[in-house]
Amino acid sequence: MTTIAATSTPVALAAKAATSTIPIVFTVGGDPVQVGLVSNLSRPDGNLTGVTRFNVELGPKRLELLHELTPGASEVAMLVNPSNPNTERFSTDLQNAAHALGIKIHTVPAGVESEFDAVFEMWGQQHVNALVIANDPVLNSRIEHLATLALRYRIAAVYQYRKFVETGGLISYSASNAYSHRQLGTYVGRILAGAKPGDLPIEQSTKIDLIINLKTAKALGLTVPPGWLLNMSRRNLLGFVGGTAATWAITARAQKAMVTIGYFSSTSPGPSDPVLAAFRQGLSEAGYVEARNVTIEYRWAESHFDRLSELAADLVRRRVDLIVTAGGPTSAIAANAKPLLSRHFLARSVTRLRWA
Repeated sequence: MTTIAATSTPVALAAKAATSTIPIVFTVGGDPVQVGLVSNLSRPDGNLTGVTRFNVELGPKRLELLHELTPGASEVAMLVNPSNPNTERFSTDLQNAAHALGIKIHTVPAGVESEFDAVFEMWGQQHVNALVIANDPVLNSRIEHLATLALRYRIAAVYQYRKFVETGGLISYSASNAYSHRQLGTYVGRILAGAKPGDLPIEQSTKIDLIINLKTAKALGLTVPPGWLLNMSRRNLLGFVGGTAATWAITARAQKAMVTIGYFSSTSPGPSDPVLAAFRQGLSEAGYVEARNVTIEYRWAESHFDRLSELAADLVRRRVDLIVTAGGPTSAIAANAKPLLSRHFLARSVTRLRWA
């Protein structure tokens, strides 16, 4: 049996466009219904299912956290990639949240790295001191550059991934990427054991991390609210977003024949190693070990999004049993090709404060 694994929205869309028969399992940051991957979260039907981190929907909370750290900022800049299918939703949600907080949002589009320096130089001249960076695969791939620019121009910036904080950014707030990939591996195991992708509800990542670079906060002259420090390492149940949380017992089956998974990512192999380890752990817990009873065909777009359709088609030609899509737009491209995964709507919040 062949499956395709996809780890981003553009990647999943590319996989979907490539096949309607091979199962596709994706992890995406936005609403898979809104971007056209599936028609229903609880019963996606077709050949796709997967995990959503709902990082697009967490945008207003990132703005709120940034506002708490920079109470004197009445205007906030927002950096977006205009070609991302989630940008309109993200921008609308942040505009509404800004209105509720009594601040103004100024949106600036930048879809390629060559534009970043000019944008930050402009913000420096305008004395912009607060920034929300929209979640996007292109921006993800240049996260170190963005963190460096934000620190150089003394801009308090919030993003989704912890690597942004580890490289000098101020705050990250998002569902755990490693945790969602572990869920992804578990779902792939269930499909390889006979489950139909369309019968598996889209699952939501259940762990949300708030990470702060205290060194950067000090350099920017910001004071972390006492309440944040008091909540350090404390887990709070946020509750159900929708549907009923469920726990499935996975029974590993001995496999007589080797199966092949296509792992399709918009990123490069290096930065994906931690999430790959989590994905393999999920597979192992479901009874599948690479090179023992499962072969994984890797396809890395390395941020060349014009190659997504080509790479998805190549996996289909190789007759993989299942496609896993990861890292941005890949999920939707694969979705026209295969089935995806299910959802879990129990969210937990973990606050982690650290010196970078």
